[in-house]
Amino acid sequence: MKQKFTMRQNFPFFILIIMLLLFLLLSLYRLNYLNTLREDLQLQEQALAEEQEYLLLLRKLEKEGPHFTERLELFENLIPEETTRYQLMQHLQKIATLNGIRLLQVSFNDEKPTDAYVEIPLELSLEGSFQALLKLLRTMREGERAFRVDNIEIYTMQENTMLSIVIKVSMFFSR
Repeated sequence: MKQKFTMRQNFPFFILIIMLLLFLLLSLYRLNYLNTLREDLQLQEQALAEEQEYLLLLRKLEKEGPHFTERLELFENLIPEETTRYQLMQHLQKIATLNGIRLLQVSFNDEKPTDAYVEIPLELSLEGSFQALLKLLRTMREGERAFRVDNIEIYTMQENTMLSIVIKVSMFFSR
C-alpha cells in the first residue's frame, strides 16, 4: 500500500525546517555581529591605551613646563634679537675684562643671514696670558651669548710673558 503524503501532513515538518533555517541564519548573524563588536572593542581598548600613554606624556611635560620655559629663555638670551655693533662691542669688552684680557681691536665682517638667524663674523685682537685666554674661551662657551670660535692664532711677545691673540668668532642674533 502506497501512502500519499500531502502538504497538510508535511506542513509541521516544513515549518520546523524553516524555523531551524531561520534560527541558524539568526545565529550566524548574531555571531558575525558579536565578532564585529569584539573587533571594535579591541580597537577601542587599543585607542584608549594610546590615549592614556599620551595623557601620561602630557602630564610629564606639564611637570617639566617650568624647566622648558627656563631653557627657552636661556636660548633666547644666547641668540637675542638684533643688537647694535656698539652693544656687541660692550659685551665683548665686558667678557674680556672679566677674564683678564685686553681687547685691542674688533673687526666686523659681512653679516651672513639665514632663515632663522643672522651670523656676525668678527675678528678679535687681544692681549693676555694663556690662562686668561682659556678663561675667556670658557666664558664664550658657557656665557650668556652664543659664540662660535672659528680660528685662534697665538703669538708670543718677546718683551714679556703676554700673548698676542687673534680670534675669529661668530656671534648670532635672531630674525
